Amino acid sequence: SDQYVALYCLGVVEAVVRKRWSLLDTEQQAELLRLVQFYLFQRTTIDNPHFLIKKAAKIIASIASLDWPHDYPNFLDDVKTFISENLNVGNFSKVTIGLFILRVFVEQLLDPHEVVTYQRKRQLRELLVAQAHFLYGLLLQLAESLVVDLASQSSLRCLTILAWLECFSELLRVFPLDTDYQIGIYAALYVCSLVGSPAFILACTSEQPVSSQSATTDPSVFLTRIGLCALSCIQEIVERKDLSVELMLKQLWFVFPIVQSNLSLRTGDMVLPYCNAEAGKRSGGVKGFCQGQLCEPQSCHNSVDYTMKLVDILRYLMANFFFQISDNVFSHGATSTFDPMRFLGLLHDFTFASLDLDAFLACLHMWSSYLDFARMRYLPQGGGVSSLALPNGLRATFIGFGRTLLCRLFYSDSARFLESLDDEGSYTFEQLPSLSFPQCGSEDPFFIFLDEPAQVAPESNDYSSFIRESLTTLNIAIGLVPEELMNCVLGRYYNSWNDYISFIQSSELLSLNRFILPCETPQQSMRTHWILRDYATSLQLVGFVLEHLRFFPQKPGEAGASSEFLQSLIYGLQIAQRLHGFLPSVEDERLRLDLIGVLVHNLLTLQAIIAGNYLCCESALSDAQICDKFILSTSQRDSMVSEVFSILEQFILSRSKLSSIQLCAARLFNAFCAYPVLYPSLSNALESPPQVNEANTNKRQALLVFRRVFDYICDTDRRTSLPRDVLRFLLRTFIGYFSCDPNSFSNIQASSPPDDKPNFFQQFITSVFFPYLSPTEMQQHPESHLVYLGLLDDSVRELESSGASSRRAMNTVLQCSGVLDAIVTCTTNALEFPTTNKDSDFMRLKFCTAYLTFFTTYIRTLSQFGTTKASIPELLCRVVGSLDSATGSGSIPIPLIDCLLDIFLQLSQNRRTFSLLIGDLLGFCQRRILIGIGANESVPPEGIEDLTRSVCNAAQNNGSSMEKLVKLFVAMLIDGFPYFFTQKRDDPSIPAAEHSVGLIKSDTRNQLMANVSSLMQSTQTPQSGFADFDAFYQSVEQANAIQCATRRVQSVGP
Repeated sequence: SDQYVALYCLGVVEAVVRKRWSLLDTEQQAELLRLVQFYLFQRTTIDNPHFLIKKAAKIIASIASLDWPHDYPNFLDDVKTFISENLNVGNFSKVTIGLFILRVFVEQLLDPHEVVTYQRKRQLRELLVAQAHFLYGLLLQLAESLVVDLASQSSLRCLTILAWLECFSELLRVFPLDTDYQIGIYAALYVCSLVGSPAFILACTSEQPVSSQSATTDPSVFLTRIGLCALSCIQEIVERKDLSVELMLKQLWFVFPIVQSNLSLRTGDMVLPYCNAEAGKRSGGVKGFCQGQLCEPQSCHNSVDYTMKLVDILRYLMANFFFQISDNVFSHGATSTFDPMRFLGLLHDFTFASLDLDAFLACLHMWSSYLDFARMRYLPQGGGVSSLALPNGLRATFIGFGRTLLCRLFYSDSARFLESLDDEGSYTFEQLPSLSFPQCGSEDPFFIFLDEPAQVAPESNDYSSFIRESLTTLNIAIGLVPEELMNCVLGRYYNSWNDYISFIQSSELLSLNRFILPCETPQQSMRTHWILRDYATSLQLVGFVLEHLRFFPQKPGEAGASSEFLQSLIYGLQIAQRLHGFLPSVEDERLRLDLIGVLVHNLLTLQAIIAGNYLCCESALSDAQICDKFILSTSQRDSMVSEVFSILEQFILSRSKLSSIQLCAARLFNAFCAYPVLYPSLSNALESPPQVNEANTNKRQALLVFRRVFDYICDTDRRTSLPRDVLRFLLRTFIGYFSCDPNSFSNIQASSPPDDKPNFFQQFITSVFFPYLSPTEMQQHPESHLVYLGLLDDSVRELESSGASSRRAMNTVLQCSGVLDAIVTCTTNALEFPTTNKDSDFMRLKFCTAYLTFFTTYIRTLSQFGTTKASIPELLCRVVGSLDSATGSGSIPIPLIDCLLDIFLQLSQNRRTFSLLIGDLLGFCQRRILIGIGANESVPPEGIEDLTRSVCNAAQNNGSSMEKLVKLFVAMLIDGFPYFFTQKRDDPSIPAAEHSVGLIKSDTRNQLMANVSSLMQSTQTPQSGFADFDAFYQSVEQANAIQCATRRVQSVGP
């Protein structure tokens, strides 16, 4: 209760000082100051709550912010004297209080209360900086008295050192660093940072409890806090923004040795003798103890905090200073006591010493930045990569880093680290976002056609994040030293391949056609888990670094290294074909997921080879010495396509629940059919297969598989068993196949021969899409109708990069098959949906958005190639108008808003169609889109004030959507400029107009000006509300220019 009374009294005094200080006479001010000083310096003890001490110190600092130095010259002298006197008599509890008071004084002077003017704030900062020399001297005096007694492990002294470090950290924010005391202060920081390291704590903590004057506490807690505070001071120094380059580089010669020593202790490069002999014996000696500490970082108090603090310092040093300092040494031969190679070696050991994933990933980012710097700085631009261009020592450093990082990827070398990631959560290959299409947004608006909301891609877990970042960094390292590291990568691949084949042989899959997992004991199960994960990782690794693969050219008739590697992948698929049927019966979930992962990455790696254009046929080979591709003869090509297609057919058409394998198989099937090198093996695949002979057996087999998959897709009953994403890839595959030979589309007629390719195209479109896009299907099964409309939209998008003849053929097939007429009819029917309640409103919104999406794709991709139905532009106007009325009972979700804005922006590229939509779009965006983006409106804005507020709210709530809306307004103003004007001769209110001068239409003038005005005012909203504020500002500048132009036109008289 006394504490609360004291706090209340201090609060009253503080209010008087802030609000009525200038109204008090001199005696009252002096009496009030003496009262607070007496309480602060005489009555407080170390056991008093800190909030009371801080409140009293803030009162004195508030007085000083008004009266110092003229009316309060002894402001800092009082606390200096208090600290010095108590230090001389060894009263460390009072010294601790004095340091705490000094820190509060500095905080308050740097950021005084709101009554202080800006000029006074600058004056206070300058006055405080002028005291730097004296305060530095005081702190150094304290350091000399306190640091030498750290070995005594007195908790009271530790508290004093903590107060000293916290005070010093506050002073470092503004005080100059080039003082006469900097060497002594850096020495104190050096000692304090080392005593807080986990290695020092483990080496020097005694077995006896420490006597404390305030409490009995574990001494390692104090030592850890001291180390963290010292490192925080170092961080304050390296993050200073107000220092010259020369001064900062001078400070770095003190900072780097401190950081290096901490790294040496953390990695075991430097060891300490033991105060606790028993601990040394248990650890097997000094070096053994330190190695044990590296393997068990969690055994130390706050070891992770210490590691992450080092990471924060290293991140800033590497990004801002190490590049320049190391380059001076490597390139210009600058002599220095700082050895960059030594520092990189310590960073290497530190990176791989910790089991903490966050620290590891942060270190990988540092390495990635430095590797990028080395690539741009030392390697030739535009020429071949040669590691010989690297400075002495860097090449060996990068090789060592790459090899260690490679070891970290595999359980055989880093089981403990990887098992810790396993414990964080299961890794399922069903969650790989790269396996499927994007979930939502302008890149893939497919969710518009689904009866489910747009879904965000699942967050990657620890293991997938580790693999992704590690492979990215390793790829950069391989680019610097490709020869040595790629040999290591291939060696790892073949080692894991051999282990995997041994495992398959032991399972009796190949010999007896049954699958028995050797998991009788937990050790066997763990060993199997390691083998499968390592092989999946090696597949993923090789697929990631394919650009660095180099093979020596093979002699004719001999199997080269490239052929062996490719054959190992195909043989892996053949094993997967046998294994596929046994996967559902594997009871161990972790091993079943591991087996699925092996199959998935085998498929993805082969797809990467094809999609990356790493295959080459001998007949098209121009350079006999080419070594960065897999060279195949014609027979090898046909054989590979035949073997792989037979396997893919089983995977794709399987009715099992392994959708990830089906999806990857569909992707690989798509890559095979679209790759020019492999296309000759599939030419005329839908025609009658050739006669069987020894030369074309493989090609005939591939053509039969292709035809069976085609027939499967065209069969309505069998097609429904395919997952939606798998079906999307297969539809894209056949659309792409039909567009590969544009010459065959030159004349599409209904009377073409039965086996003519265009007829197969029309058969494909008619059998797949027409049954689901009829008006009857829309009424009876609206969900299926929308899904297949989305699939057709996706198929049309596939032709965006195709030639004119392919697009013309698609347009002709859609019209001749009756699919386009059916969609137009369905759109007309959807516009007549009753809107009696919110659900019916939303249903009409959903259908209108879906049709609008399809017709936008159709106009952008196909309408310029061939005739277009004249009713489509008028139909789009009705759809946009229906969107406005369909959303009258509620706002539109943000994902749908983004898709609609993207659609409107795409339509703006077709000026003829866009000009017809401007009137409806203007009202729709103002009344509905702004409400959805702002997410806090319920009534459409009417007046200019409401509209301005809506625009500002929308910009703050969702800047990226607001940017799109701004671009749409600008498109309306620029591309649809004539819409807003009329001719004088057309205005009956103006008699006998002599000149045909444009005037703003009266019915749209207020609306247009309100939009432009509100957009201009929205530039006052916070820039953080926009994903790209510069693009937004440029759009607004364009709008402003048009506003000025319209005013000039308006001012022209009759």
